Amino acid sequence: KSSKGWEMAALYTGLTALSKISSKSYYFESLEAVGKANRWKLGPRIYHADDHCVGQMYLDMYTRFEDIEMLADIKMKFDWIINHPHEQGIEYLQSKNRWTWSDALFMSPPVWTKLSAITGEKKYIDYMDGEWWLVTEHLYDKEEHLFFRDERYFEQRSKNGEKIFWGRGNGWVIAALARVLENMPEDYPSRDRYINLFQEMANKMAEIQSDDGLWRTSLLDPVNYPSPEASGSGFICYAL
Repeated sequence: KSSKGWEMAALYTGLTALSKISSKSYYFESLEAVGKANRWKLGPRIYHADDHCVGQMYLDMYTRFEDIEMLADIKMKFDWIINHPHEQGIEYLQSKNRWTWSDALFMSPPVWTKLSAITGEKKYIDYMDGEWWLVTEHLYDKEEHLFFRDERYFEQRSKNGEKIFWGRGNGWVIAALARVLENMPEDYPSRDRYINLFQEMANKMAEIQSDDGLWRTSLLDPVNYPSPEASGSGFICYAL
């Protein structure tokens, strides 16, 4: 896997959190070494959320070391995106140049929000806010209080007749809400909307949690998907 890819970037976010509570210095040292090897650059696809995710670690490193190089590439690329917003719609089947699938809400929005908190520039959180609610309106089921992975699942049903909500996909979203709220000003105009969304999802997660404490791949069909979904359960527990 690429050291700038979303797979490794998700790991880095966990290691960063661990480094803050551990007495061991090698977590920070290892993450700093990765950042230096990457020259603190995001992935090559400027609009693609997956290539933004590594920026979460870079910005956490910046808060520790205050080295401007750690945020320079993020700031340059996000400024470019603000000035050249992609014109595709919010349908996943068009492309991934906007946040058109549930995972994307973990990959990119926390970076925008953290950059805004660090720089004091409101334009970054404002951009995130606008995009967040567009995709939420598109993918969030207001009856079930869960996110579809993308529009391909709107009409699909599981073997038990229930709607299909991917466990890890909803884990991505509720974890993203936690990370966004951590860096969102208390007086931000739409903060209450994020809190309400978090609470709706959290209540739903508590309602459908299995007796073993974990969640399943298809959240509303644990009978036909009996194996516990470890990564999704990890993200949900992290958020809660």
